This record gives sequence, C-alpha cells and structure tokens, in this order.
Amino acid sequence: MFFGKSGQYQYYACSDRARAGLSVCKGRRIGRSKLDNIVLDALEPKLLTPERLRDLLSGWLDHASDVIDARRQIQSVRPVVLTQARRTCGADRPGENGCGAA
Repeated sequence: MFFGKSGQYQYYACSDRARAGLSVCKGRRIGRSKLDNIVLDALEPKLLTPERLRDLLSGWLDHASDVIDARRQIQSVRPVVLTQARRTCGADRPGENGCGAA
C-alpha cells in the first residue's frame, strides 16, 4: 500500500514499479477504497450466505450453551461444597486438614 499527499490518499500499486520504475511493471495503481470494495463485493455473497452464517452461529451457540450448562452445574453444587468445607474446616480450626488460615 502506498500513500500520497501526506497520507491523505491511499492506494495499491505494484511494489516493483515503485522500486524500479515503469519499465519493470506496467500495472496501474488503484485507490484503496475502490479495490477494497471490489474485493468485499466479490467475497460477501460467498461468505455471508444464510447457510454459512447458520453453521457459524450454531457452533457458537452450542459452545455458549455448554458454558451456561457448566455454570449451572457449578452453581448447583456450590452450596454442598461450601457446607462440606465448613464442616471439615470449622471456624475454630484454621490451618487444620489443609484448610488454610482463616
């Protein structure tokens, strides 16, 4: 990518032409936004089809659902774990049974 007018204009051009001149490459430069739009217009119908988006989103939604289920399981056993920890450690026995200092 090359810049003109102190970065005001951006364009793509052959790097060989930029280094060695017109005799090396007859390619023309093209404005960045123009080429970017050409490429995006060509890719969009292929990448953003309803089927492809459904497949991408369903994979993400499956993963999100698994995370939600795991969090629910953790929340459901948390009271049991805390109760057992209180019984094992007890407030009057800090540092015993691997409980650490209170």
